[in-house]
Amino acid sequence: MAKSIRIIVDANAPEEGAQQWDRFVRDSWRNDAALLDNCPPTPTQAVVFEALKRASVVASAGARRGLTIFRNGVRTEAPALYPQGSDISFEAWCRRVSGRSASPVMLMASGVQAVSRELWLWAIATLKPLFRRVGLPPYGAEIGVFGGNYESTSLGIHTDAVDVFMFVVTGAKSMRVWAPGVLTQTQARKHAFDYSRLRSSSHLLTPAVGEAAYWPAGHWHIGESRGVALSLNIALGYSGGIPSAPLVGTPRQFLFMSSGRTAAPECLDVPLSLGLPGGRVSGLAPGLLEAEAALRRAVTSSRFAEIVLEEQLNRQTAMAFRPPPPKQSNQAGPGGGAQPAAVPLAWSRTGAKVVVSAAGHSCVVSNSRSVVAKLARLESGQPVRLAAGRRARHLSDDDWASVCRLLLDVGAVDKGRPRPSRSRAPRRRLST
Repeated sequence: MAKSIRIIVDANAPEEGAQQWDRFVRDSWRNDAALLDNCPPTPTQAVVFEALKRASVVASAGARRGLTIFRNGVRTEAPALYPQGSDISFEAWCRRVSGRSASPVMLMASGVQAVSRELWLWAIATLKPLFRRVGLPPYGAEIGVFGGNYESTSLGIHTDAVDVFMFVVTGAKSMRVWAPGVLTQTQARKHAFDYSRLRSSSHLLTPAVGEAAYWPAGHWHIGESRGVALSLNIALGYSGGIPSAPLVGTPRQFLFMSSGRTAAPECLDVPLSLGLPGGRVSGLAPGLLEAEAALRRAVTSSRFAEIVLEEQLNRQTAMAFRPPPPKQSNQAGPGGGAQPAAVPLAWSRTGAKVVVSAAGHSCVVSNSRSVVAKLARLESGQPVRLAAGRRARHLSDDDWASVCRLLLDVGAVDKGRPRPSRSRAPRRRLST
């Protein structure tokens, strides 16, 4: 019997909690702090701590910053204090860094989805219902981790340009929030760490298991913990950029980051609106289409539109996050080997090429009838045999092999005999 690989599709999966998300968008989104219930299970402490260890390795190597430790309220980025392989748990790390005096410590990490496929998959599954309603955040998204034995966030009362969802992983944590009109900047600075006089005007959010706390961009806030606590924040850049990513929220900024071209008109400095990926994409988004037309006169490379389209699709299938490396899907985590998952997939034609993107990574292959037919069948849930492509004269082995390698690398497929699906979502199969 021929081997096959399954490609899991979730674009048409039934949406859980649709009414709750409708109410949330109507009553609270970008406006008021709120608690959401019936959220997907939060990742375990083992998964989150493994991500912190990976982030520590990256930060220690100087590849990127984004991991900070506070001891007694003093900020430090000493690598010796980062989570190490010898730390058997988050509590063990906290005891080691606190020392005999049990000094209060706080760990703050940003962009951890870039080192953890498990956290990225959880985040996109959690917020996909929101993205369906409001679109992807034009200024990006990221997952942050806050943890330690501190009583209140070492940053004091502060505000950010991002909308935030907080999920408690371990311990008990609350978020104290003030609306912009309730607290002035002068008050926030004066009482940043001693805010007892401001408590009566605040809104205290204490998410339980299966719940998430939400506060909009521009709201003053400070986290409060009881004992050792660990939490995940998902920051969404609908108003401004996230801390660990370059500002790429407008068509002009997007084109500069993707192609290095700067000659875009100022009228393109509006938020770039992108929807969820769904198989075949018609081409460049309206804002990018206008920018591409304005820039083409000054561009000599025939691959310009191809490059920009590839960046657009990658941003859509990464769901506005900076995704983990593709090969990470083949690495074993704390719970064993990575499992195949329903990752976003999108493709679009441009000239003589087809750009295929999955989970924020892409490949470019020939725009032939066979390639397009296979992608269309794959998207519809039908099995596609690689052998048929090999017999087609106008389809290079390298074209379809590149697509297969991409899907394998991002963990979207499962090698072996297809198993019956219990999900109502259609599944795509690719037989070899």
